[in-house]
Amino acid sequence: MVRTLVRPVHLDRPPETRPLFFYHVEKTGGTTLDWVLRAVLYDVARRRGGRWLALYVHRDPEAARKPGPRGNVFLYSGHVPYGRHLAGAPDSLAITLLRDPVRRTLSEYVMGAQFGWYEATADAFLRFIDDPIAANRQTHRLAGLDERTPPDRAALETAKRNLAEGCFLFAPLSGLDRFIKALLSLYGLPAVLFPAAQVGSYDRETFARGFRDRLRANAALDAELYACAESLFEARIGPFLDGPDATDGRTVVVPPNFFANFRQYAEPEICALDRIPEDARVV
Repeated sequence: MVRTLVRPVHLDRPPETRPLFFYHVEKTGGTTLDWVLRAVLYDVARRRGGRWLALYVHRDPEAARKPGPRGNVFLYSGHVPYGRHLAGAPDSLAITLLRDPVRRTLSEYVMGAQFGWYEATADAFLRFIDDPIAANRQTHRLAGLDERTPPDRAALETAKRNLAEGCFLFAPLSGLDRFIKALLSLYGLPAVLFPAAQVGSYDRETFARGFRDRLRANAALDAELYACAESLFEARIGPFLDGPDATDGRTVVVPPNFFANFRQYAEPEICALDRIPEDARVV
């Protein structure tokens, strides 16, 4: 397996002290970002002292209002509509990831069918890709809509504004490595080695043949939002990638089974890396 080694750079500014609030849209690479940040947090807390510093934000607003260790949280993350950070963690910095909407929607359906959330039939597949919310999940989420309200052109403009003006950092999936590098650099965190991005997959011959144009038309709002993210990404990420290498010889390794471990709130197996594997891609 090819793994990615991301090394932060040294920034001529003090590490940021405000927590991150990650708006996780399904099948955009967000699980990998969660893996990486939580693994680094475990490592930093173990070496410097401290406690669990990541909090999952529940979709249910009532559940999210329950008292929590807000003052000690470094990372909030969850499949929640944009705006939750303003209400629940106003000092946090909003971040998000986006993905090509055709690939993202297909991956979400395949994952749902594998877990039994959706029927694995042709009719169910067509119903899913014809659902304006499912096909435009990123616009729906970043516009801050409730679960039953489909996005429209007005929602798209709101989502664009929230992305450009409300999100501290964001990235298309193709920029995931650089996105992680920027976050590590900003907070003065160690380098990290992690497996390939967990975005799901699908059998193109089975699911996409004959339906790609249909899905592309259905996902027109998300396509425009994704193009907006791509056009703004370089200017937004650039200031955080300029500087000399900041590695101090320490690398946090994210093992392939880390996802299962952190979902169970168990201590993951994190270790310092003494050498870079030959198959690692260095960023």
